[in-house]
Amino acid sequence: MKKHLFTVLMSALALPVIQGCAGANARNAPEKLRVEVFERENANSSPAENNYYTDWIKERCLKELNLDIEFVPVSRWSEGGELRALTEAGSAPDVCATYDLRLVNELHKAGKLSDLKQALEREGEDLTAFLGADLSKRFSDEKTGEVYALPARRVYQARSGAFIRKDWLDALGLAVPYTTEEFYDVMVAFRDKIPQKDGKITPLVMNKNVAWRAAPLLESFIDAGLTEEDRYALLAAESSVLMPGYKEGVRFLNKMYNDKLINEDFGDENFSGVGDDLAKNGLVGAYMGEWDAVYRVTPGIQTELAKNVGGGVFFPMNPFQNANGVTFKSVYGKSGVFIICPTKNAENAVKYLNWLSVAENRRYLQLGDKGVTWDDVDGVPQMKNIEGERAMNSQYNIDYTLIINGLDMGSEELNMRALAAGYPVREDLVRRAYEHSMFGGYAYPEINQEIEAETMFGEELNAIAQQLLIDAVRAAPGRFDEIWGEGIRRFLAAGGEEVVEERREAYRKDVLDAR
Repeated sequence: MKKHLFTVLMSALALPVIQGCAGANARNAPEKLRVEVFERENANSSPAENNYYTDWIKERCLKELNLDIEFVPVSRWSEGGELRALTEAGSAPDVCATYDLRLVNELHKAGKLSDLKQALEREGEDLTAFLGADLSKRFSDEKTGEVYALPARRVYQARSGAFIRKDWLDALGLAVPYTTEEFYDVMVAFRDKIPQKDGKITPLVMNKNVAWRAAPLLESFIDAGLTEEDRYALLAAESSVLMPGYKEGVRFLNKMYNDKLINEDFGDENFSGVGDDLAKNGLVGAYMGEWDAVYRVTPGIQTELAKNVGGGVFFPMNPFQNANGVTFKSVYGKSGVFIICPTKNAENAVKYLNWLSVAENRRYLQLGDKGVTWDDVDGVPQMKNIEGERAMNSQYNIDYTLIINGLDMGSEELNMRALAAGYPVREDLVRRAYEHSMFGGYAYPEINQEIEAETMFGEELNAIAQQLLIDAVRAAPGRFDEIWGEGIRRFLAAGGEEVVEERREAYRKDVLDAR
């Protein structure tokens, strides 16, 4: 039955896509719609705004919606600042996607976002049904009924993960670490017993984004007794530096750094790609980051490692336990990327998003052609490692599907099976990595209320927190407390205190009052 369900769902991909707007009048000139797309700057990827998939979308939308789609590339890594500048200049795309909730609130308050309510009622039937009532109304103004943004539907909530070289463990007769202390001991063993290659072996590879690249470890040090209100309030400008216990996690990294268990140049501006290359070439013992970071087609860490080192395997691990013995870590909420319309073209924007929500359209973009980009293996799609024009610049083309983050096959079981089959590595590794990421996972409350202090000070606070973590990890042992204390004082003085107070008020209004 499950295999039959999959066959029915996917057979539609071989048929012409159902017209989303049968009434498009060919006698009228096509209407222009500019759509943002993330440029991820992946090596060997196609231009984000001009490739096989953008051409497919343009052709279909011209025929079915009478819309002339133009894709506007925006850097994934600086998208908030770029969108802010484009909006200020009056040249923002009609459909924009951002992961920056502060930007959404900022533009809404400034009156620079279109109200999507009427457009949704006229053109968004499929879109509203696909998102569901909760997500469709998440950004609905209580007083006016205005809908000023839409969240994508997130299929998979896993966020961060940790991986270790299983072949190195086997060579040394060691087990996958089960506790933080065992992890430290294994890193020491890697440092002392794995043969050096021109001095480039590093037990744990990091980069300047310490909070993200060590998230599973750092978050496990947060006080396990914090209330939900405290967790939300103290997550100031998306940084955990004010949370009780977090400092001790950074101190642990500082010890690792001074014990030469972390690469000395992790704080350099351009190290991230270099670190990935070291991992691909078999010079790294442990890696942290996205829950699936080492298994992705791009940058292809595990794939390249297997080519370069016989038997080389990055294996999922979950050793970082908090005081209660729980491998606590944050996971994503049910919302994915946020979609906004900074122009007056709301009608066509919703028409386009509605077209994306039609199963045949989004599934083709997510998978491509059977036998070319994917194979049917036991009833689920298994993605192929494709190069050339059909290669996808992001997992399941999420930068084009917009209204969904992850692959939706119609049931949780099929979604999980498809997820595990969607990587160019062993399925058991992907399943284990996902389960580890979700085990002990905590989703912070999703509160839309604008935190004005965060809008005002957030960018500076992020910069202060990032530099504090770099400086604290690299500190001489006797100076750690001094550097940490000074950094926290700067963080609070730069608006951190106001942000915490306002977040606490927002939580009480949005969550406690609702209860």
